Amino acid sequence: MVAEIFFELQKQMIELCRTEGQKLLFEGKYDRAVPAALQSLKFAIDVFGLSSIELVPSYLILGEASIGESSLVILKINNLSTCSISWNLATDLLNLYP
Repeated sequence: MVAEIFFELQKQMIELCRTEGQKLLFEGKYDRAVPAALQSLKFAIDVFGLSSIELVPSYLILGEASIGESSLVILKINNLSTCSISWNLATDLLNLYP
């Protein structure tokens, strides 16, 4: 009886962590989605074992967060490059027309 209740609580915690991770992904908060996905993965491993299909949703959230984080880094690099090009162009124009 106690084991069944504990099992159900663990399953609810898995679902709560996954839902929170998905919500954070939707909001674009990729760095904050990772801990939620990791916690859901840990709970799922404890409940279902290492070779269970139940681990897939947690892995998908982790993968999507990772892709989102890397795309943000690329966007930041592109923005820095664009700013640098704009600055160089502006200074070149100022030097041409003093």
